[in-house]
Amino acid sequence: MPSRPKIHRPHPPTKRKSAAQRGYGTDWQKARLEFLAKPENKFCANCLKQGRQTPATVVDHSGGHNINRSNFWDKSLWRPSCKSCNSRFAASCEGGFGNPATGRAS
Repeated sequence: MPSRPKIHRPHPPTKRKSAAQRGYGTDWQKARLEFLAKPENKFCANCLKQGRQTPATVVDHSGGHNINRSNFWDKSLWRPSCKSCNSRFAASCEGGFGNPATGRAS
């Protein structure tokens, strides 16, 4: 006898701060666009290491700014990333998707 399909129950709303409250306001958006506009930041750094030329659309904080907020504006720790690589790093290193936070490896 077939079983009933599971009912989708969305997760309860989280108390996550807005992007601006987390530091991603207009100043960040301007700095991000300037960083990604530089020719040396055109492609995702991780994809380039693997021989792929994927356009960078995200600025990754390779110093782990969630652990140390003073790293947020340190441009020497920024690296160009594609959305896919950035999401994968966040999930594995920063505790996304229920994973334990292990810290960001550069």
